Amino acid sequence: MASEMPGEAKILGFDKYSPVANTNEIIRRIMSPISADRVQSYYRENAQTLPQQSILIEKEQFDFYLPLGEPPADGYGVIVFIAPYDEAPIPFQWRKVFDRHGIIYIAARKSGNDHNMIGRRIPLALHAYENIAHRYRLNPDRVYISGFSGGSRTAMRVALYYPDIFHGAILNSGSDPFGNAGIGIPSAELFSLFQSRTRMVQVTGTEDEFVKLEDTKMRTSAAAFCVQNLYSQPMRRTGHALMNTQMLETAIVRIEKSPADKNNLSQCRDQLKLAIDDGLNATQKLLDQGLKKRAGEQLSVIDQRYGGLAAPRSVEIARKILAAEQAGK
Repeated sequence: MASEMPGEAKILGFDKYSPVANTNEIIRRIMSPISADRVQSYYRENAQTLPQQSILIEKEQFDFYLPLGEPPADGYGVIVFIAPYDEAPIPFQWRKVFDRHGIIYIAARKSGNDHNMIGRRIPLALHAYENIAHRYRLNPDRVYISGFSGGSRTAMRVALYYPDIFHGAILNSGSDPFGNAGIGIPSAELFSLFQSRTRMVQVTGTEDEFVKLEDTKMRTSAAAFCVQNLYSQPMRRTGHALMNTQMLETAIVRIEKSPADKNNLSQCRDQLKLAIDDGLNATQKLLDQGLKKRAGEQLSVIDQRYGGLAAPRSVEIARKILAAEQAGK
C-alpha cells in the first residue's frame, strides 16, 4: 500500500519491472523488422539468449509528486517525465497544475542526455509507469509521457513505440521526424493506435530556432504517416526553455481532450499502404531478375522508412535476399 502523502514531493525506490521493457520487447518495438529479425536470428543460431532487462530496478531512484486533494473518481492521471539532466524533482511552480488536474508526476534519476536512450532512458520511463500503476489506481486514458530538450526527444519515441500505454505526450523543446533510419515505424497494430489516438503537443520557444525547425520536420513526417492530433503550442519570446505553469496547464488541457475524429484517416492509410506495396513489389521484381544488390539497397530504404508497416513481407524478402547471397546465385 502506498504511504506517500498528497502534496508531498520525494524520492522513491521501486521493485517491479515493466513487462514491455524487457529486451526482446524493446527489440520488437524499436528496431526495424529486418534488423530485429537479424539480431534474433544471430542469437538463435549461436545458442545465446539476450538479457531480459537492461536495468536493475532496485538500484534506481525516482523523483515523485502526489497531487493534493482526494484521488479523482476515475483514477489519477500520471505524467512520466524525462529530463535532460540526472535529477528531476517536480518544479515547485508546477505543483498546483498537477493538483488541479489530479496528475501524479514521476521521473527517473540518472536518465539525462548522457545516458543511453534505448538501454536506459526508455526502460526507466516504462518501469516508472509500471510501479506507479501498481501503487495507485490510474485512469488508463490519462497516462502521458513528457520531457524537456533531449528528454523530450526521448519522450517522443516512447509515445511512438508505446501508444498502448501512453495516450498523450507533451514535447517541451524537442522532437524529431520519424520514418527514417534513426526513428522507424513500429508494427501496424501499434502504429494504428499512435495515428488515431495519441495526442501530442509541441511546446517550443519562438526564439528556439533549431528546435522549431525539427518540430516542423516532425509535423511533416506526422502528416505523411497519417498521424492525427498533433498540436503546436509556441512559447512567445522564449528560447530553449522549460515550460512555465501556463504552458504546462494549456498543454495538459489540450491532451486531455478526446482525439479528433478525422474522416481522411482511412484514405490516408490506403495511400500509404499502396506506396509500401509498390515498393515491395518493385524490390521483389529486382530479386527475381537476380539483381540482389539493388534489391537489398531498395529494401533497406523501405525498411528504414516504413518499418513495421512493411512487415512481415519486408522480412520475408530480406530472408530471400540473404539466402540468395549465401547460395552465390
